[in-house]
Amino acid sequence: MVKRNFTSDYYLIREAYYERENGRDIQHQRIVDLPQYFTRLLGDNPEHYSMRSHRDTAIDPGRLQLMRQNDDGIFELQFIRLRERVQPEIAKPDGTLEVYQLEIGDIPAESASALFDPLTNVFVLQYSHFGASSTFVHTFLNTLFFNNTEGNFISLNPLSQGRVDLNEVFRRRIRKIIGHVEYEGEMLNIGRDIDHFAPFRPAQVDFSISANLHRKGTSLDQETAVQSIRELYGNPTTRKLDVVLEGIHQNSETVRLLVDTMQDKFSVHMPRKTDLVRHADIYPVLKEKYLERVRNSEDVRFEARRQALNEHGRN
Repeated sequence: MVKRNFTSDYYLIREAYYERENGRDIQHQRIVDLPQYFTRLLGDNPEHYSMRSHRDTAIDPGRLQLMRQNDDGIFELQFIRLRERVQPEIAKPDGTLEVYQLEIGDIPAESASALFDPLTNVFVLQYSHFGASSTFVHTFLNTLFFNNTEGNFISLNPLSQGRVDLNEVFRRRIRKIIGHVEYEGEMLNIGRDIDHFAPFRPAQVDFSISANLHRKGTSLDQETAVQSIRELYGNPTTRKLDVVLEGIHQNSETVRLLVDTMQDKFSVHMPRKTDLVRHADIYPVLKEKYLERVRNSEDVRFEARRQALNEHGRN
């Protein structure tokens, strides 16, 4: 048996939108009714939703290969990234290299397994170096449901083990924001402030925005800082996000918002080294790890699913 290791990342899925307030576009977030969008995608002909979900994104084309709501209400999802610009090749044991001949219409693809729990609004996404990335899935969802035209966009907020309360952070004056964002292709709908960097076509952006830290009592414009932090926090390509807050006795305090993000590590055992790990192998383990976390955690964010499991156990 050969062991393949995987990681699943936890996100709280939100819909970000802008409203005009005092002459400025201010970002707000609300719970997104993702099942409603799934129902709209199914339409009157649910058998062919996969092909109807095909979208050309700013990164690569993609589609929702599998969307199934199980008896417990949890959605089983499989995202496909179509690598049209990749020509697969096969390395032979004798040292030769052969081009793999595809049939007409065939396209190499990468897969990512996921679940969405409408009771908790939690989105759990498989991560691996060889599957469709979280960046691609984020971009695909926005292209699929909003087409990047309505001003609204889906925001994937990483869940933290430490349960950083953004509202608690925003009650204090913000003196400095430090961030690191990675780009993949032409990123869209990361957030209006961050999108200003897109014309440079960067691979990554490191930035530090601060008030005059040598003067006591100075801070950034609070509304702008809060909006930018929300945008960065809801973007899965943000790898670092620290904020420096005004302290109680004028001493500054640094809060690292993306430290200790919630994830599960799991393994899938395959009979042979050459066997490909498929969605049918990954998803059951990914889901079981999620339900195990729900059962064993006292985290209030999982309370609705925990109650459902307890009710099911009593019946």
